[in-house]
Amino acid sequence: MNNKKFIAITLSMLIFLIGIVYIYKISGSEGVDFYSNEYVEKYFDRDKVMEINIEIDENELDDMFKNAQSEEFKSANITINGDTYRSVAIRPKGNSSLRAVASSNNENEEKNTEEDSSSKKGENRFSFKVNFDEYVSGQTMGGLTQLNLNNNYSDPSYMREFIAYSIFEDMGLKTPEMAYAKVSINGKYHGLYLAVESIQEPFLENNFESITGDLYKSTGAQGGALKYNGDDFKNYSSMVVKSDRKSADYSKFTDLLKALESGNELEKYLDVDSALKYIALNTALLNLDSYQGSFAHNYYLYEQNGKFTVVPWDLNMAFGGFSMGRGSSSDTLISIDEPTTGNIEDRPLVSTLLANEEYKEKYHGYLNEIVEKYLDSDYLENMTNKLYGLISEYVKDDPTAFYTFEEFEKNIKSEISDSSDSMNKGNRPDKNTDVKGNINNLESKNSNIQNEDTKNNVKMENGQMGKTIPGILDLSKTMSQTIKDQLSGSVPTVKQKNNNSEASTSEMPNMPEGMDGQNMPERMDMQNIPEGMDRPNMPEGMNGQNMPDKMDKPNMPEGINRPNMPDKIDAKDNPPNMKNEKGIQNSSKYIISVLAIAIISFVIVVLSLFKRRRVIKVK
Repeated sequence: MNNKKFIAITLSMLIFLIGIVYIYKISGSEGVDFYSNEYVEKYFDRDKVMEINIEIDENELDDMFKNAQSEEFKSANITINGDTYRSVAIRPKGNSSLRAVASSNNENEEKNTEEDSSSKKGENRFSFKVNFDEYVSGQTMGGLTQLNLNNNYSDPSYMREFIAYSIFEDMGLKTPEMAYAKVSINGKYHGLYLAVESIQEPFLENNFESITGDLYKSTGAQGGALKYNGDDFKNYSSMVVKSDRKSADYSKFTDLLKALESGNELEKYLDVDSALKYIALNTALLNLDSYQGSFAHNYYLYEQNGKFTVVPWDLNMAFGGFSMGRGSSSDTLISIDEPTTGNIEDRPLVSTLLANEEYKEKYHGYLNEIVEKYLDSDYLENMTNKLYGLISEYVKDDPTAFYTFEEFEKNIKSEISDSSDSMNKGNRPDKNTDVKGNINNLESKNSNIQNEDTKNNVKMENGQMGKTIPGILDLSKTMSQTIKDQLSGSVPTVKQKNNNSEASTSEMPNMPEGMDGQNMPERMDMQNIPEGMDRPNMPEGMNGQNMPDKMDKPNMPEGINRPNMPDKIDAKDNPPNMKNEKGIQNSSKYIISVLAIAIISFVIVVLSLFKRRRVIKVK
C-alpha cells in the first residue's frame, strides 16, 4: 500500500511539473519582467534637455578620436542628470557621419593653423554608443542597457529625428525613447545631441511585453528589401539577427518573405496595420533613408509567435533630408501608390500591401490622417516653436555644430545649401543675435528664400545627402498639397513616364561605385557604408557570414544564473537508498525512473523561465 501511495504522489508531482512546462511554453515570458522601465520617466523627459558628462582619460579620449573608425570601446564614467555610472563602455558610431567627422579631423590636422579657428569647428562631433553592462555585469541606466547619442548629422534644424519619432509614436508605432542631451566631455560642453534608446531587450519588454521573439535589423537591400530568395538565411546577408542567433528560427523570417511574394495569409505573418502606417509615414514625411529608399534599411523586424512588427529607426533624414534626386534638372515626384525611389516591385512590403485594395484604402486613410493632424494643421509650427525655445540657446553655444546658428534658424522653415563650405563651421552667431523662444520672428529674415517647388513635386539637388536640405515647414506644406491632390484624383498616384527618359522616377539614382541599391556586394568595404547602416564588429576571425559553432553565453540579469543541464543523471545523484521496506525494494527502479523524469522536468522549467533570448550587444 505504501508503495502504491508513494508512486501516486510521485506521478502527481510529475504531472504538475509537466503542466507548468506546457503553460509556460504557450505563454512565453509574458508577465515576467526582467528589466525596469525606470529610465523612461527618470531620464527621457522630452520637455527638458538631458545633462550628460562623460569622464574619460585624456589619452584614451585622444586615441578614440584619432581612431574613431575602428569603433573601439573605451572605459569611462558617465553622469546623467546627476546620476553617475562607472566603467561604462563608449565608442564612436555611425557610417557616413562617422567618416565625415573623421575626414574633417584629418583635414584640420593637416591645416594645423590658427589663422581661422572656426575651420576646426566640428572636430570630434561623432555620434556615440554607450554600453552600461559591457564591463560591469548587470549595470543599467535605470533598466536601460545601451544608449545612443546622435549628433544630428545632416540636419541643420536639429529637429527632424525628434519630430519624426514623435509623429510615428503618435500614430501608434513602437518607437524608442528619446530626448535632447547636452553632452559634455570632461566637463567641457561638446555639443547638443539627441539621446535615443537602443532597440534591445528593455525596449522589447516595454513595448511588446515579451523578449523571447527573434529581432532583425536591416542594414541593406540584400535581405532588407524583403524579397524571397530561398530558405537559406545566408542569402539575406544584410538582415542582421540581433537576438540569440543560436535559437533564432529563420524559417519564420522566410515564411514572411513567402507571404509577401504570394500575397497570401499576410496577416498571419505580419502586423499589417503597423506596416501600412509605417509606409504612410515614410511617404508623407519624405523619409527616403528607409525601407522605401535605395538601401532598404533603417528599420527593425520583431517576431512574436511567427508574426512580425516593423519598428522604425534612424529618422534624422526625414522631411526630405536624404535626397536621391539626379540634380537640379530632375525632380523627385512622390507618388503615393508607388512611394519608393526605384521599382516598387523591389520593395514587396510596399507593392504587395498596396496591391490589396482593402489595404490600399486603409493606407490612403492613414495618409489623409497624417495630412490633417500634422502637415496641414498648426502641429508642426507649434512643435518647431516649442523645440526652438527648448534648444536654441544650446544650439547657439554648440562648439562643434555642423552648421551655423543662422542655418539652424533658416532650415526650420526654408531650404539651405548643404555644401562642404557650410559644414563644420560651428555656431558663430552675430553677437547681437537675440535668441527668442519662438521662430515667428525668423520669417522676415528668411523671406528671401522662397520655396519654388510645384505643389506636386519636391525638388532636391543631387548628392547622397543632397546639395540642398528642405526646410521642415515648407517641405511639409508641399507634401500636404501633393498628397491631397493625389488622393482627390486630380494628380496620378503612380509614377508617370516622360519624353526625355524611360520613366521620371522609376529608375534608381546614381549610387556609390559598386552599389546599385539592389545587389549589394558580397564583401562591402566596411569603411564606406551608407548613413544609417551600422557596421557590425564581429569577433576576431569572423567575416560576418560564417558564424562560429559556439557563441558566448549572454549576460543574465544580476542575480540570475543560467542553470546547467546535466548530460546524464548518475545513480549517485539520486536520493539515498530508501529503507528496505516490504514492497519498496521491488519498485525501486520505477521510483528512480520517475524521480529522474521529475528532476529533468524541473530543470526544463528553470531553463524555460530564465533562458531568454538575449539581444546581442552591438560592438
